[in-house]
Amino acid sequence: MFSLFHRLFFAMLLLCLGCTDNGVCGAGDEKSFLMHTLKPSVFVDERVNGFDLDGMVGAAQDPTSCFRQDAIDHEGAEGIDNALSLLMQELQGTEFEMLPQYILQTIQQGDFLLMIHVTGIDDLQFDSCVQVELVLVGGDVLVGADDLVLDGQTLYRQTSTQNISAKASISEGILYAEGLSAQLLLDVDDFFLELPVRNVSLRGDMQGNGGFSGYMGGVTDVNELQVLTQIGNGGYFQFLRDRINQHADMNPDSDGFCHGISSSFDVEAVEAYLR
Repeated sequence: MFSLFHRLFFAMLLLCLGCTDNGVCGAGDEKSFLMHTLKPSVFVDERVNGFDLDGMVGAAQDPTSCFRQDAIDHEGAEGIDNALSLLMQELQGTEFEMLPQYILQTIQQGDFLLMIHVTGIDDLQFDSCVQVELVLVGGDVLVGADDLVLDGQTLYRQTSTQNISAKASISEGILYAEGLSAQLLLDVDDFFLELPVRNVSLRGDMQGNGGFSGYMGGVTDVNELQVLTQIGNGGYFQFLRDRINQHADMNPDSDGFCHGISSSFDVEAVEAYLR
């Protein structure tokens, strides 16, 4: 049984050896997964999904980490940047509690369809170099009786702009990717909000039944996140703004003020096709 260190070391070794000189992976198979669930990760026994997005273990006394204590993930890795999940835990009973429901209903309406597109696959268990893209897609999405998106659908790319990962590989059937970006779309009482997430990393199991299960995380500008406080805030506008600012943990400026907040979203997806 390999330890977490050995699994990560092997994945990084494959990543270094498997790509061509220009960093582009060779030809291979492709797989696409359409997200039907995208919700902020939650803390379980003080552990939470997420990534080390800034390459350091943040401490409450450290100005370079915005005076924020980093979390620990479920495998015991330290330095996990996921301030949004902690913020949502503290803001239960406010409009922020509805964030997962807003995302879900926007997906089910077919207004927010995000696909994981993987190309250059030579082996679904171990592949040192694949390419991953998060694609905003459109089409007449089909939903089952359980209100989940059905698998096997063919959808089309909504934008010609490509968003290909800087690094991606498969190790023991787990897909790892980084250097992505995503644009989350929320329908809040027929008022559409865009929530950009940058510096996105992705980790997930490409399951044998054709599905995908994992999580992705990145950084959102504090000002962009604060747009959510203006919808149905019940008079707590300034309180919510202050809490967001206090949880900012990324992108510090020269004065030590942080302009970004990290996040992690649990992802469930079904196999689909990209036209």
